[in-house]
Amino acid sequence: MDILNAISEIISDVLDEDELVVTRDTTADHAEDWDSLAQIQIIDAIEKELAIKFSLSEIEQLNQAGNVGDTVDLITRKLQAA
Repeated sequence: MDILNAISEIISDVLDEDELVVTRDTTADHAEDWDSLAQIQIIDAIEKELAIKFSLSEIEQLNQAGNVGDTVDLITRKLQAA
């Protein structure tokens, strides 16, 4: 499973920005509509798409993630621990 591609599709869908190129370096600043509500929707969609459930501390980490790469790393660690 390519987590970066899955997250990229989720972010593009939630933000309704088909042209957005999502890389490990992408941040919320790269998309005009990526606000706190969009962040919640992205996290919810990631949970559904990847069939995982984030703890409150993990959600906090996702909200504090500097870029998509940090999110990919957190998800990779979570999936490996399962």
